[in-house]
Amino acid sequence: MDYKKAMAIVGELQTLVALLESQDARWEALQDWLESNPRWRKLINFYVKITPDEAVLDLKAWLHDQTKIPAVVMDQYITEEVKAKTRAAIVRLQELYKARKRQSAQTEVAICDGWQEDNRPIPSGHKSIGDYQSQLKAKKKRKKRTA
Repeated sequence: MDYKKAMAIVGELQTLVALLESQDARWEALQDWLESNPRWRKLINFYVKITPDEAVLDLKAWLHDQTKIPAVVMDQYITEEVKAKTRAAIVRLQELYKARKRQSAQTEVAICDGWQEDNRPIPSGHKSIGDYQSQLKAKKKRKKRTA
C-alpha cells in the first residue's frame, strides 16, 4: 500500500472536482489543470465518452490499481456522498466537452457552391475563391515598383 501516492492522487482529484463544481468552469481551465497533471489526461478523455456511472466505477478501479489499497479500506472512504460528487463532476466534464465540440464545429469553414462561409471570429479579406483568384490576377498585372 502506498499511502503517500494515494494522498497525492486524492488531492489532485479533489482539486479537479472543485474545478468542475464551480459555476464558471471552462474547458480552457481544465486544459491548464491537465498541463500540470498529465497523468489524468488519458482518463479524462476516456470519461467524456462513457456514462458517468461507468466512469465512477472505472475511477475507483484505477485508484485501486495505482495505490494498491485494499478494496475494503477504499470502500470506507468512498461513500455515497463522494460517489455523488464525483458523478456530478463527470457530468459537468461531459457538458464542457460537448459544448467545446459544438463550438469547434461551428467555427469550421465550409465551402459551398464556390462561396466560402466563414464563421471564425477573425475577419477574412475574400468573399469567395473566385474573388481571391481575380485579386491574384490583378496583382500579377500590376507593374512592379523599382526602387
